[in-house]
Amino acid sequence: FGLAADGDNPKMLLSVALFLASCASSMLLEGVVVRQVQRADPMKKGEVGSLRFNREWLESCDEAERLGIYKASWKSFQVLNAFCPLMEAVALLGKMMFDTGNFPIILVTILWAVHTGVYCWYSALFDRRGAGE
Repeated sequence: FGLAADGDNPKMLLSVALFLASCASSMLLEGVVVRQVQRADPMKKGEVGSLRFNREWLESCDEAERLGIYKASWKSFQVLNAFCPLMEAVALLGKMMFDTGNFPIILVTILWAVHTGVYCWYSALFDRRGAGE
């Protein structure tokens, strides 16, 4: 939907509305799925709209579920670490071949830096605490 957000597109407002509707529907769907899981397993805690939802949900998980979450998190970190350099190369090629400007390069660089910085910060924090919380 974002590709249609161009000033020359006569249906740009429709594209933006569809984009916002898809974002809202995915958030609502996530809430419905979480409530269904909570109905099936009353031990699961957390309110979807709460800022503490992730912490409460993780605290209500057993060790096997936490291990699965940690493994999935590590795998997504590895995939993003491999994907960011590829996207950086695509952004650089796009600038050289199609004159797309510097914004895609800057955006990928910022995302990559935040991704790596957050990992390093929490890695150091949990190393200082011992086992981590």
